[in-house]
Amino acid sequence: MTPTSLAAALAQNFKSNKAAVLRSAVCAVFLSLVLVTVFSLRAIPENSNAVYDDTELNLAKVELLDRFGSRLDLNFETRWNLYDRRRLEEYPEILKQAFVASEDRRFWDHRGVDWQARLASLWAFLRTGRLYRGASTLTEQVVRILHPRPRTVWSRWLETFEAYQLEQRWDKLSILEFYLNQVPYGSERRGVVQATNLLFDRDIDTLNPSECLALAVLVRAPSHLALERNRAALNRRVFELANHLNLKEVVAPVIHGGDSSNGIQAPDFVRQVRARIEKNRAGLNLRVGEGVTTTLHGGLQKLSHHLLQLRLAEVQEQKVEEAAVLVVDVLNGDILAYTTAGPTDYDMIRRPRQPGSTMKPFLYALALEKGWTPAQVLIDEPLSTAVGRGLHSVRNYSRTHYGPITLRSALGNSLNVPAVKTAKYVGTGMLLQRLKTLGITSLHESADHYGEGLALGSGEVSLFELVQAYTV
Repeated sequence: MTPTSLAAALAQNFKSNKAAVLRSAVCAVFLSLVLVTVFSLRAIPENSNAVYDDTELNLAKVELLDRFGSRLDLNFETRWNLYDRRRLEEYPEILKQAFVASEDRRFWDHRGVDWQARLASLWAFLRTGRLYRGASTLTEQVVRILHPRPRTVWSRWLETFEAYQLEQRWDKLSILEFYLNQVPYGSERRGVVQATNLLFDRDIDTLNPSECLALAVLVRAPSHLALERNRAALNRRVFELANHLNLKEVVAPVIHGGDSSNGIQAPDFVRQVRARIEKNRAGLNLRVGEGVTTTLHGGLQKLSHHLLQLRLAEVQEQKVEEAAVLVVDVLNGDILAYTTAGPTDYDMIRRPRQPGSTMKPFLYALALEKGWTPAQVLIDEPLSTAVGRGLHSVRNYSRTHYGPITLRSALGNSLNVPAVKTAKYVGTGMLLQRLKTLGITSLHESADHYGEGLALGSGEVSLFELVQAYTV
């Protein structure tokens, strides 16, 4: 073989080897991509109900209602919208049409991915250099809700495969229903029902066509388009969507705001109820999304909170910052209002504190049982009584002594000296036992520890215990 022919043979062999290496490299890269894709895909639930069924039941997901069915507490910082869901047939027809027309016009025809829309978006990007929204199908958006990821090219690649999987497991109606119930809006709201309450202060059953179209338009940029300065852009898009749907009688939507779904604020009461549910959850057949009806009266709760705020404002100069109200139905013990106000994190209804003269009615009730009458005469005079190892001078709030006075007047004017004399008559031990019988359990010390001062509120009890005793 001549040198020339040898060189040609070596060159041909090199080219063949180079092509083989290149093919091997391409195959390796492709296989690696396939493997990475397969291991990056996430499981798609068997159906939309499985999303909620698999949700672990915990106390944060048990909805608490007042006696009339209004919510006691709302927390929108949750993974799913569990309580404001509707079946697809409960949504207005025009609203469903608006969402499909706005978000995915070929929703009923594609199998998860709209390649026509993707190619159009790619062509627009190549022409202008700008990335346009609109190629994501409703199915892909549901995938994004199920499996949140950073908005990257790789995420879009994975969403393509998961969208196909989703369409194989869920039917189109289930996909649309899940989307309408879970699509994120601004202010941590999820789903069309919560958005309707937030933006229009009404329920979906009362929406007019313009508002239905606005909800479909707002889903793309709710925080931006809902602002007053951007209403012109919102109205323009609403009218464009109306033209596409061939709707003639459409007016500019009016966003009211306010959120009629705002719950009744009773955080301390809610904590107590949730603790009770946790303690007895084995005997409560609770399911995710179900509500638990309590005895609270929403109107009284709001009124008591308003009155507390007014009262605290009145006594601000006296450095009073905390207050509490407990309203109970004395016939059955139902708690109707459970309200606290102030900067503290303590539940002031349950926190023991000295109750002052509120002990006196129980004291005089014992005296009446022992034979006294409302006309019993007591001498209101300067008095010193033993407290521990020393003496304590007992005085009335008015710093005045009134001499002979009836039991009725002593109680009606909340005088201290007659109360201490009455405590000596009935016995502190008997008073302490009576208070415990009435449900006051925070008085742990002996009768000698409290002395006659127990009649004046020297022992600490909670407002909850005190109200329970007064119901008797």
